[in-house]
Amino acid sequence: MPFSGPVVTAPTLSITTLSPTSPPSKAPLSVAVVVATFNRRTALGQLLDDLRGQDTSVPFEVVVVDDGGHVDLSDVVAASDAVGHRPVRLLRRPNGGPGAARGTGISATTADVIIIVDDDMRVGPTFVGAHLDAHLGGAQVVYGSIAGTPVLDEGPLFARFHQRAIDHWLASYRLGAVPAGARLCTGNVSMRRSGYESVGGFDRELVRCEDRDLGIRLENAGLRFALADDARSTHHTDHGDVRTWRRRSAIYGASDQRIGEKHPQRRDVSPWAFLAELAPPVRPLLIAASVSPRAGKLLGGTSYSLARLVDRLGWHRRAVDLAGLCYALDYYGGVGTRSGSGRNAIASYRSWRSPSTPVMP
Repeated sequence: MPFSGPVVTAPTLSITTLSPTSPPSKAPLSVAVVVATFNRRTALGQLLDDLRGQDTSVPFEVVVVDDGGHVDLSDVVAASDAVGHRPVRLLRRPNGGPGAARGTGISATTADVIIIVDDDMRVGPTFVGAHLDAHLGGAQVVYGSIAGTPVLDEGPLFARFHQRAIDHWLASYRLGAVPAGARLCTGNVSMRRSGYESVGGFDRELVRCEDRDLGIRLENAGLRFALADDARSTHHTDHGDVRTWRRRSAIYGASDQRIGEKHPQRRDVSPWAFLAELAPPVRPLLIAASVSPRAGKLLGGTSYSLARLVDRLGWHRRAVDLAGLCYALDYYGGVGTRSGSGRNAIASYRSWRSPSTPVMP
């Protein structure tokens, strides 16, 4: 499940939580669920079982895209029989990353509504129906809700940090906050095919944060976003390696810097915008990490070691805070790596601070 940005933010886009009284669309909508997967036989089988148990009477198709994995999934798919009253389709492609895999799945279907869900999710029986109801009510991009499992809540600190951020975003949406397209997460989201195609789909050159970039472009195009709280999923992560997580944290920073370069008119989507969410004493550390990613990496390692110690002492919230600091240090190290040099990183930061840089309302 992709994650971007070092801290939780109060988002900036208008969002609507659709009620059952919202006027329905008169035209029927066809639905497809797209699942990109990589070496997750067991998790994929569980997700397909969940999709077979949906309580909607509307037929839907499921397209599974094997993104260059080295395990055979044909028997897992065959065991699923018919999901949504239709056989599950399995596509195989060379490894190209999640954006390319999901794009392949979307291109293979002509459905009006595309639901994207991660292969390490479990979904409730109202999942597909809730996404569809939101679209029938007029939404064009729909966020589902994502919860962590008890194991995740007790698991690696970095996993708890990510889940806490998601919990915060969802809580703010339920209270009427306005999340931005930059928070789009393909762990559980749906969108109209017409909107997806109108903005050119996923940027397949992005290694990470391809969902964030897509959300920004969908927002720029003026599409209507909504929260479908009953489109529930539970994240069953199998990531446990801190070194892998830290490498990905840096990749997120580099990808976000690239996205900021793609959208220079959007000051709010620059990775530097996240600095405003942090306590002032922390900001110089992160700017320093962008100037010297190696020093930032060392500081990040110290922060995570301290987080584990604090966690063992029972101060779990502080431990997650320290894990978040580790993430931010690695993230801004990635920003600096993408910038090419410390001088360029500082120039990028100064350019972002310039009052002449436009900001979306």
